[in-house]
Amino acid sequence: QTHDNLDENLIAPEDRRRNQTGVNRLFIHDVTSTDNVPSPIHGLPDLVSCQSRLETYTWPEFQLEKGGRFNPDLCEGVKIGHESTAGFPSLFSCHLPHAADFRMARITKFGRPSQRPSIIFALTPPPGATAESMRANVGKTYFVEWPYLREAYIKSVSDQTGAIVQMSEGIKTVTYTREESEKWLKDAALERDQRLTSSGLDIGPVEVLMQVVPISGMVTTYLGSMKKRFEGAETRVPLQLCAEAPTENDPRFKERDNLKADELFPLGSKVVSMRVPLKGTMGLVVGHTSGMIDVEFSLTPQVRPEEEFF
Repeated sequence: QTHDNLDENLIAPEDRRRNQTGVNRLFIHDVTSTDNVPSPIHGLPDLVSCQSRLETYTWPEFQLEKGGRFNPDLCEGVKIGHESTAGFPSLFSCHLPHAADFRMARITKFGRPSQRPSIIFALTPPPGATAESMRANVGKTYFVEWPYLREAYIKSVSDQTGAIVQMSEGIKTVTYTREESEKWLKDAALERDQRLTSSGLDIGPVEVLMQVVPISGMVTTYLGSMKKRFEGAETRVPLQLCAEAPTENDPRFKERDNLKADELFPLGSKVVSMRVPLKGTMGLVVGHTSGMIDVEFSLTPQVRPEEEFF
């Protein structure tokens, strides 16, 4: 029988109650709740002191000027397109002429190249780029790997003729031999082919390669300042996938200067002494005097050596 002509009297009351549309329930964590929840399954123990409560959830009243119902719109202040946060993939953040076409590219996914045409996103890099034109950026930071732009530290830039490398004694220019130049051309062609077959991104002819160390995170000094840290394996990136600055800076990687004592250790902060003779002792910040902090330590009785007990 279908649902429309089904005799509900044939259904057990318990099943009828279960099939009815109920209310929305909201489970809330509450440490003050010490109720015990009986186990619904024989053999499993009850849930003791569940520390949660159950409430009936009702939909909020929607504003009439916005349609009087739920609208799946973005919240105010959300940045999209060319204003999106650094690292957020967006075609609008592309700074080069670009277009899309439909062609055979043998894009490899799940270990097998595609046997059908694919939509390819093609970039048109600016002509005439050289390593020498990027000399001023060696030893500085740049944003690489469009469309997932992230900050990186430039170790060297290179083209078919040679490389400009940061060394301990300064920035040096290295001129390639014929064999080194041929190897560079093969590496550049490989970079273009890898991005085409793995991502469907045709970056065009590669004329400059950058050797970079990507940002790994932030480090906080003992004075409270936060600095960017660049470490890990060096990565080779074509110049056309790089930008001097993103359209929007990532707030997670914002550096700051040293903090004042009262900012670094507010009143009531718990601290640990790192110097002898109180090394490892817990303390409480009770004041600030001339850029220093006043700490009240909780001293424990000294334990006698074991041999004194015998």
